[in-house]
Amino acid sequence: MGADLIYKKINTKRLTQILLGTAPVALYLLSNLYYFDLLFPVSGLAKSVLDINMLHMQSLECLFAYEPVKLIFLLSYLFVICNYSIIKKSSTEIKVVCLTAILCVPLFYIQTSLRSDWALWRWYFYPLILSFIMFFAPLNTIADSIKFKISQKAQIAALYVILAGTFILPIIAYNKIVYKTHFSPPLFQAGMQIANFAKTHPGTYAMGDRAGVVGYLLESPIVQLEGLVMDKHYLKLLENSKHIVDILDHYQVDYYIGYNLRLFGYDLRQSPNNCFTIVEPSQSGGYSRQIESQLCWEEIFYCKFGNETNRIFQRQHQ
Repeated sequence: MGADLIYKKINTKRLTQILLGTAPVALYLLSNLYYFDLLFPVSGLAKSVLDINMLHMQSLECLFAYEPVKLIFLLSYLFVICNYSIIKKSSTEIKVVCLTAILCVPLFYIQTSLRSDWALWRWYFYPLILSFIMFFAPLNTIADSIKFKISQKAQIAALYVILAGTFILPIIAYNKIVYKTHFSPPLFQAGMQIANFAKTHPGTYAMGDRAGVVGYLLESPIVQLEGLVMDKHYLKLLENSKHIVDILDHYQVDYYIGYNLRLFGYDLRQSPNNCFTIVEPSQSGGYSRQIESQLCWEEIFYCKFGNETNRIFQRQHQ
């Protein structure tokens, strides 16, 4: 009796839809396991706090820091909340989908602030856009509940407009407001400078913050100290090493690249023993894996674009 009831509730078509919907998540986890020997990405695990016992405000504060793109994302979510009343007469299924679209956003950021003490990059605001799309996807069904019929073609057209608007408008706004000139962003300019430097200084490089752009432009191998595309062995090194040079020695690094080192409260004036204070990963709030130690390598390169600085230190071979 119970089995028959379950079968009626979850028929073959519904089960197929569920499997198709969850397939990308399964493929993502399996690809991580295949390439990195872990279900979750190393960079995400490197950002995780060692003990989950409090909310870390670094993750929440950046939600309210002013940026044009972020403002558009937040307004789209507020628009969803303000229009919740339109689903009151909808079916239970529609209500579940729309309520999930609303609740997934605060739940996502609460669990993120519990698990990590890092500030969030812009791509962490995708739940705001997904919430908007999920809420208005069943457009025709919602329209039925408010006695406003929408043809199938109009429904499809409206969905295309919504999808295009949620992705294109923030990009246009960001380019117009933040980058008013045709010059490249400072991060890319610095990456080009470092890539040109590396052409005449072959070897293995290591970098923490902002290593993504540099790693993309660099032809030399690079160790990403924030964990990006690293393996689980790196997590153990990061947790157990007392000195940054232990990690650099393990990966036989020839050059260390430091980004905006002054912004993290450390004086980079050379000490009497000709060493520099280095903190990696620098964006950690102190509750996730982090090493603070001295690096006694020679500084051989410096560049600055806007407020962003990069320094390159070279290993002194014996």
